[in-house]
Amino acid sequence: MRGTHMTEVKIIYLTGRTGKKYRFYTFKGCDKLKPEGGVYAITKRSLIDDVWEHEVMRIDQTENMAELKGLMSKSGYDCSKGANCIAARLEDNTLKRMKAAEDLWGNYFPSMLSA
Repeated sequence: MRGTHMTEVKIIYLTGRTGKKYRFYTFKGCDKLKPEGGVYAITKRSLIDDVWEHEVMRIDQTENMAELKGLMSKSGYDCSKGANCIAARLEDNTLKRMKAAEDLWGNYFPSMLSA
């Protein structure tokens, strides 16, 4: 997934199975995430030719983005520069959140979709 220039690591777009592009804001850690519903991706961020590349490692949705800090520490994810990052998209509507997550799973992790 092609990212942004190294000085502008703020927004990335992830594409769903349907071709729809979803805008996500990137964070080095979970401290600034709000207690609102949303879809998130954990990415492996690497600097390649002055551009940040994001390899999607996990996509999910939650009713409370602020709880991701606990998930991150339990999973051993490190969001320091050049390691793993959080990409977050706020969406309080449960149905829209689940549809977006399923669309993204269909592109990045098709085996996660139920038969």
